[in-house]
Amino acid sequence: MNKKHSKIESYELGVVWSFINKCNLNGAHDSLVDVKAQTDIVIHPEFLKYINKTKTYRTIEYIFSASEQSELRKNGIITRQTQTMGRTR
Repeated sequence: MNKKHSKIESYELGVVWSFINKCNLNGAHDSLVDVKAQTDIVIHPEFLKYINKTKTYRTIEYIFSASEQSELRKNGIITRQTQTMGRTR
């Protein structure tokens, strides 16, 4: 969903949820309401076509480059070793 080609105002959770459901999201910022809203968005037919169903999970190595991982570890954001393909990093 591109803001330039749709009438969506922003990518904030409540805005996206309201856009696809045509009503306001009540109780936003309550963790259970937010999780439900995220689920509603992900399973909405508008978004299902974009889900890559060939992979069920993404590892840190897939998401971040080695230098990004190093910076995240240095800043304490990644605090545990990750295990990938039988190797511990």
